[in-house]
Amino acid sequence: MAGAAAFVGRIRFTDIQYKGETDFAVRVDTTRSEVVLFLDQDAEGTGGFYSGECTVGLDPRQTRLLIDILQKAVSLLPETGHGPNVAARVPFKWSDAGAPEPDDSGIIVVASSGKIILGISPGGAPGTDAAAEPYLATFGYKVGEDLIAALDQGASTLGVP
Repeated sequence: MAGAAAFVGRIRFTDIQYKGETDFAVRVDTTRSEVVLFLDQDAEGTGGFYSGECTVGLDPRQTRLLIDILQKAVSLLPETGHGPNVAARVPFKWSDAGAPEPDDSGIIVVASSGKIILGISPGGAPGTDAAAEPYLATFGYKVGEDLIAALDQGASTLGVP
């Protein structure tokens, strides 16, 4: 990807549901005025089911929306346990640099039962009825806080309040 990119941070954690080492990485592309979020479901490179990776670009408004939803999810974690407390979708500018984005793509955030599930849905394949499986990460309060901090730092770099 062209542009002046600045690495913001990497958050490594063990996925609560799939038990694999997982990474979020956040960087800023100032030329494109976007925050780039990378999810690696197989940070150790062992392979297997649920071991994909996905990159999405977020404009400043989308970045702020994702931060706000994650903050709400993290703030409700101690109270969860009876179904979803937060369920929201955030659109993104692009996924995996250049693939066409169908209308049903987005980042889905659900907070329930003491954990946050973040799913990156590339949506259906254009021109077909097929839907791609979402890339999922399941994590707790601390990872949520770290991801919020990295996204917030990226947004601040772009001048987003």
